Amino acid sequence: MRDALRRPRLLRLLPSLRPQTPPATRPTAIAPGNFTPLTEVRRFARAAEDGYDHAALRTKRWFDLDRRFGFALLVLVPTLAASVYYGLIAADRFVSQSQFVLRSAGAADTSGISAMIASQAGALASGGLSVGGDRDAQAIATYIGSHDAMAAADRAVDLRQVFARPESDFIARYPGPVRHDTNYALFRYYEHMTSISYDSATGVIKLSTEAFRPEDAKAISEALIGSAEELVNRMDLRGRQDAMRAAREQVDSARRQVVLAQEKLTEFRLRERMVDPIKMSAVVIESIAQLVSQSVGLKAQLSDLLKNAPSNQQAAVLRNQIASLDEQIAAEQRKLAGPAGSLSPTLAEYAQLNLQSEFANRIYTGSMDQLEATRAEAARQRAFIERISGPTLADYSTQPTRALMVLLVLAVSLSVWIILRVVIRDSRMHHGR
Repeated sequence: MRDALRRPRLLRLLPSLRPQTPPATRPTAIAPGNFTPLTEVRRFARAAEDGYDHAALRTKRWFDLDRRFGFALLVLVPTLAASVYYGLIAADRFVSQSQFVLRSAGAADTSGISAMIASQAGALASGGLSVGGDRDAQAIATYIGSHDAMAAADRAVDLRQVFARPESDFIARYPGPVRHDTNYALFRYYEHMTSISYDSATGVIKLSTEAFRPEDAKAISEALIGSAEELVNRMDLRGRQDAMRAAREQVDSARRQVVLAQEKLTEFRLRERMVDPIKMSAVVIESIAQLVSQSVGLKAQLSDLLKNAPSNQQAAVLRNQIASLDEQIAAEQRKLAGPAGSLSPTLAEYAQLNLQSEFANRIYTGSMDQLEATRAEAARQRAFIERISGPTLADYSTQPTRALMVLLVLAVSLSVWIILRVVIRDSRMHHGR
């Protein structure tokens, strides 16, 4: 018992008496070679620590996408397929190009009452419809790329037959190996075979069409431009009709104003029982002038008489005549501007009604002139398409760009493989495999 208690104490005091156990042998990591990636070194180090044989699994992963198999699958195969298709199979496509602008006749200047009426009507009839603006040209470009333009071209040249010529290859022809023959599929194919652009600086619209025959490409361009011209004609006709309708509405409105002014003036004359208060006031004014003239003459005679014969009985007679003339003058003045029964309110009302009638007559006259000018402008076309060049008949094919397409497939495939390779190797490094 006592020996059992002493032995641990002796072991603590004398470490040499402890039993010596051989150190555990740890597997050493394989030294990396000149061509061994860092991931391999980490993989063998981890295998040395946990005793798991990752190297045995690693030899079976010959199909990794970040190595030769992935390069061949993602780069060589697409590039080879593109080279075979564009070098041996792809059919030639011919391009027809056209350039045109949307023109409109110049607008004439207007002034005075006609300009005011035209602005109220919403458009200057003397200037007509201006369709040559930026928005209208953009509308034409948008229309050419629309389903309606495709339908018009299909009625003219039969797009299904044009896009399925024997000269085409099995991939490029319509409807192709994966598409169905539907209107939507035809429209998508039409979008691929046509190109439209608009230059806002010059106003030039550029149209390019592709087909497997040069005459087909030119026919499609002719059909599209013809359809665009019909659209411009419809827009121009609609604008002219709107201008004529606005001018007629303005004439009708002016006519109603004239009739209303005349009715008010007639009502006033019947109520006041006078045709023209202004003329009547002129008669009163003339009468007052004559009375004043007579009064002035009598007053002059009275003054001379009083100077020569102050006691003459004729002075009293002259005074009575002057007083009578003054009373007549005062009575006539009260007719013009008196407290009651004078012509002043009547004259003011009549002047206002007469002014309204004259203004309505002027507006009616101006609207009639405007209607005639609008009718003259509507008799001729205001907007039209003017061709600058084309449609051209191609001498040789320019599509597809075979070498460029092969290089594009190579660049895209190589980029995809490089990105995938980086992602896979980073994932292995993160998981230590």
